[in-house]
Amino acid sequence: MKRLLNTFIILGFIYCASQPVSADDAKADKPAEATSNGKSNGNGQATATFTVEKKPMKIEVQVDGVFEATETREVAVKTDEWSQLTVEWAVDHGTRVKKGDPLLRFDTREFDIALADKEADLELAKLALQNAESALELKEKSVPESLAAARRAANESAENLARFRKSARADMIRDAEESLRSAERSLSYQLEELKQLERMYKADDLTEETEEIVLVRARHRVEAFEYNLEKAKKSKERFDSLGLPRLTADIEQAATNAKLALQQAEDTMPASLVEARLGLEKLQTNFRRSKEKLSRLRRDGDELTVVAPSDGVVYYGQAVLGAWPSASGVATTLQPGALVKPKQVVMTIVKNEDLFVRSAIDEKQLHQVNRGAVTTISPTAYPKLKLKGRLDRLSSIPIAPGKFEAICDVDVPKTVQAGMACKMAILVAEKPDAIMVPATAVKVNDDGDKGYVYVVDGDDKRKQDVRIGHRHDQQLEILSGLGVGDKVLTKNTD
Repeated sequence: MKRLLNTFIILGFIYCASQPVSADDAKADKPAEATSNGKSNGNGQATATFTVEKKPMKIEVQVDGVFEATETREVAVKTDEWSQLTVEWAVDHGTRVKKGDPLLRFDTREFDIALADKEADLELAKLALQNAESALELKEKSVPESLAAARRAANESAENLARFRKSARADMIRDAEESLRSAERSLSYQLEELKQLERMYKADDLTEETEEIVLVRARHRVEAFEYNLEKAKKSKERFDSLGLPRLTADIEQAATNAKLALQQAEDTMPASLVEARLGLEKLQTNFRRSKEKLSRLRRDGDELTVVAPSDGVVYYGQAVLGAWPSASGVATTLQPGALVKPKQVVMTIVKNEDLFVRSAIDEKQLHQVNRGAVTTISPTAYPKLKLKGRLDRLSSIPIAPGKFEAICDVDVPKTVQAGMACKMAILVAEKPDAIMVPATAVKVNDDGDKGYVYVVDGDDKRKQDVRIGHRHDQQLEILSGLGVGDKVLTKNTD
């Protein structure tokens, strides 16, 4: 197989060698000096040249843009307290409206219930506040009186204890002892009287019956006094062992309790008064806040029917750099039964009578564009329509990585609407007789404004300094250094 392939290759060479050579083929095989637009470089290779001439030059920066309205009014549901915004009805996207026309209406059933509950809660809070104010007023009067009573009780208990220790205890002991001695003396007197009666009756002439009556009575009195004495002894014993210690402990404990009660009253009553005042302040604050919330909720009720803030066309969503990225999402949000978030921009009222074009210029093109430049704008919807405008603003800082905002003033027909896309050509430079050369012909200096080319004159070439103007499509404008008719190397050998 390899031998067969080699055979075909050899036969091919033989066939080619046997064919006649045309004049054009011979010319193509000649060195560069034989061509009409080349010069030999001394090595038998052709070096291409071109002849300098003047021709019209028009340089434009092409960018995408979007038509945007000068006057827009965003529509958001500005509720402060009510967040359950259930759509009942919404105007269609693209509807032309007048100021005050209804745009959006929300279901109010849940709102009405919530409003009634808040009003009832506020009334209860008002009653609680009144009760707290009355309680504080009473407490401010009772606390000083209670403290004074506690001090009096403590002083009296302390005085009672001191008096008991100083004299009352001793007096009680003496009273008990005297009571016992009195019982002993009374018994002694009765015994003595009984003895005297018994001696007397032995000597008198009283009848035995009378004698018996008197003696019996005397003996009964003795028995009674004996009982009283026994009772007095037991009472004295109880007093010594139980009554006096217990009484002493009770008086001491009463003094201690009164002292502790006073200390507790002094510690807690002023604090409880401060607590009551703070509690009242808190209730007052809560009442004020509840009242403010109720007021805001009532105002929210006015927001449940949204009306147009101005004349214009309804656009769903919010404009972002002239575009409407959220329109489709908002359309879903505005379906009946859907929920809308408070403060969410759901619509924008656009006045399409006064439009401008917003676009973004690449950072690499920024040096070519100047404010005030003439622009030609072609709406995407009407490509044959050419609108003239002027670049009004150009941002000095990027609006996105590598992008700078450009705003163009333009008069537009009524068929063009905000949000439509367009192509915008920004005029950089225009001359009827500019000298343009290939960028490959120029060796540019570091400053970028100057350079040199090689001008061919017969068999010679010379280095020629040039001053550079605009750059466009691999072409450089030559401001000075070259004239019409000069032949220049297409590719600078340096």
